[in-house]
Amino acid sequence: GSNPFGPQASSLKRARLPIAVMHGLIHNVFKMFVLDTFGEDLWKRVLGKLDILDDSPILELEQHSDELTLGLVDVAVEVAGVPWGEAMKLFGGYFVRHVAKQGWVTMLSSMGQCLKEFLGNLNELHHILERDIRTGIFPSFSVEDGPDGQIVLTYRSRRLLPEFMVGILGEIAAVLFRICVDVREVSRGEGVVVWHIKELGFVEEQTKAMVAQPRHSSALEFCSFFDFHKAMVASCCSS
Repeated sequence: GSNPFGPQASSLKRARLPIAVMHGLIHNVFKMFVLDTFGEDLWKRVLGKLDILDDSPILELEQHSDELTLGLVDVAVEVAGVPWGEAMKLFGGYFVRHVAKQGWVTMLSSMGQCLKEFLGNLNELHHILERDIRTGIFPSFSVEDGPDGQIVLTYRSRRLLPEFMVGILGEIAAVLFRICVDVREVSRGEGVVVWHIKELGFVEEQTKAMVAQPRHSSALEFCSFFDFHKAMVASCCSS
């Protein structure tokens, strides 16, 4: 079929990191999320609970265990004292802002001229990524027209992370299309969640100023958009 990424497709051909480094990449982004959202003291408390004296080894761009990655997230949520779902929404939004700040807004924007078109191209993006991640179990999405101009988005995955996805959806709408959306869950079953997405209006600058903005990371400058997306898959979707 046609390439949904249009003239930006050539930018996807830059060197990509091997899948083995993806846990380290997600650790770096997660550390920045904790620092920017909750502060350095909380990150130190997280390391203390995990008996980690120096975090540099876990930030190396190499393979780490799933147990370590999930342990970092679980302990950070516990220490922060916020509900798991709320923390995942915050991290989903931060992840999008981080990718955008690394300079990948143009590539993301090439996936669609509106939110519905963008969502409709997610499966194509995952088909491309499957060539690199043979063990990845990717989510799938279907998009339909809903009542009153809403988008009906169906999300299927063997490992559901709906709160993380809600954070991503809200921030994608704000960063790429400058709109605020209401993402309302209408049904959930085994391996499937359905949302109604309603556009609420344009993003107000003061609203964006209230959320944690990611710092620029020179250490991750050579990472492509695909690397960030693969990091998410490696941590959330791999078999």
